[in-house]
Order: sequence, then C-alpha cells, then structure tokens
Amino acid sequence: MSTIPQSNDDALTWVIDHVAQWTADPEAIGLDASSVTELAALASTAQTRQQTRNNTRDAARGATNSFNSSADAMREFASLQVQRIRTFARGAAEPATVYEDAGIPAPADRSPTPAPGTPEAFQVSLLQNGAIEVTFDCPNPPRVTVANYIVERRLGAQGDFEFLMSALERRFTDATIPLGTSQVAYRVTAQTATRFGNPGQYAVQFGAGNQVTGEPASAESAPPTTDGAGGTGDLKAA
Repeated sequence: MSTIPQSNDDALTWVIDHVAQWTADPEAIGLDASSVTELAALASTAQTRQQTRNNTRDAARGATNSFNSSADAMREFASLQVQRIRTFARGAAEPATVYEDAGIPAPADRSPTPAPGTPEAFQVSLLQNGAIEVTFDCPNPPRVTVANYIVERRLGAQGDFEFLMSALERRFTDATIPLGTSQVAYRVTAQTATRFGNPGQYAVQFGAGNQVTGEPASAESAPPTTDGAGGTGDLKAA
C-alpha cells in the first residue's frame, strides 16, 4: 500500500499536513530544511492550481446549467411553433406544400385498426339441464378489442343461419334446441366497434344416449345477419 495517496487531491492534502509536521525539525527525521521548503513550494503551487481548476469546474457547471435552461425554453417555444404549423397545414389546400416549406415531416397516416380474428378451437359440452355450452378461442391482431361475438344458428344440415344471441365472452349456452334435432350448426363472428371479423363455424351432432359431438365446418364469409342490436349499421366486414 502506498504511503502517499494515489489521488492527486488527497496527495496534496497529505503533503500539506506533513510539511507542517516536518518543518519543526527536519534533521530529526533525516531531512534537511531546504528539501522541506522546496516541498512546501511545490505544494503551494499545486494548491493554487487546484483552486483554479475548482473555479473553472464550477464555472463550467454553471455554464452548463444556464445552457440547458436556455435550450429547454427554446425547445418548448419551437414545439409550439411546430404545433401552429401543423394546425395551419390541416386547414390548407396543399398540406404537403406547407410541410415542405416549413422543413418538417408531415404526420404519418395512422393505419386503420385491423378486423378482429376468426373464432376457432370450438368445444361443446352437454349440461345437466339439457342445454349445450360451446366455448371457443379467437386470436386477435394487436390493437383490436372485441366488443362481442355474434352467434347465429342453423337447425339441420341445410338452410339459413338465424341470429341467436350476442355473447360477451368466448362461450355461449343454447337451451332452445327443439327436441328431435340431430344436427345444429353455429356461426360465430367477432365484432369490434367498427368491423366484423371472418366467421368461424361449428357443427354439433346429437347421438343416442345423450352423446354430443362437434366438428369445425367451412364458414361462409358473409357478414352476420345482425349486429345483435337490430342491424349492421356502418360495420365493415373483414
């Protein structure tokens, strides 16, 4: 371990303290007065330059703070001017020209929210009260929030689908299947506030001994017969 500290600042403090101690009787510790005097002069010079450095550092810190404050004010005011330009461009006949003349980029066109996903992975189970419960999955693209699922039903292998219910979750229960029905097909379509997804279709077979089985079916791509509120409104199909 070094006797004299490695840091120059700590070394200066150490030398100043020891010069004061050595000056009293340098010969008693194997030194001479001229060496102690020269060391004191070197310490004095180092101390003066240390103070100059400290003053310069404080000035630089103050200058940096002043610059940052000025730059922040400049940035805030410039941002207000950019907002004014964008507002003006929105009402201009040629917005692109305004942005080009101002030398700032035009805002990117926001891509439309994609349509919801297609219901899949259907599962059916028979409840104790004789109704059937159908569950399914529906992977959706990012940024898509499904509002509800339009459930349509067709009794038998042929015919048109009719609106059954609007499900808020990825499951629904059907307790209105007529007795003696051998097959039911369900068509489920995810719906957002503005769009329909592609429908998923599932066929359920009723067998002897209360056996219920199901399998995916080819879904028709037409939008559902209703949005669950009496009409399709402005909704768009995927």
